[in-house]
Amino acid sequence: MKLPNATNLPSLAPSEDDDTSSTGSSTNQTSIPNSTASIDLTGFDVEKQTVISPHTAHKKVLVTGGAGFIGSHVAQLLLDRGDDVVIIDEMNDYYDVSIKEENLRLLREAYPDEKRLSIHRGDICDEALMLRIFETERPEWVCHMAARAGVRPSIQDPYVYIHSNIQGTTRLMDLS
Repeated sequence: MKLPNATNLPSLAPSEDDDTSSTGSSTNQTSIPNSTASIDLTGFDVEKQTVISPHTAHKKVLVTGGAGFIGSHVAQLLLDRGDDVVIIDEMNDYYDVSIKEENLRLLREAYPDEKRLSIHRGDICDEALMLRIFETERPEWVCHMAARAGVRPSIQDPYVYIHSNIQGTTRLMDLS
């Protein structure tokens, strides 16, 4: 199969700390460890590939919704690999707030240094709060996990979803 725009398809280059000898990769596909991925174009007639190197340097990442299940796990992964994390979460009661508090407690217990992990409670739509966080914390990357979830509640009260999901995302894009 011929891909007419194959030259525009990116693929990740292995980083210096990759160890492909222990990955058990097959001859058809290169596996790149350490939370990077590869695009397998085996079987495609590709004349030229654009290679994008993975960003492996230290990062300071703002994780919105960082007290939730997915957000707290993302924060844990980032901290474990050596990045600094800034969490913002409004701690709404879509599900049990005590679970979110426990997620934050576990992160703080594992990373007591305020320079590695900074936690803010508030709404991503709060312009003054978000401006202060961006000015003081200076995150270089944003992992936007904050959102109102659930289809049925969004039908019952769409304005709360518009506020959090659309206005909040727009605010983050403006500040980033």
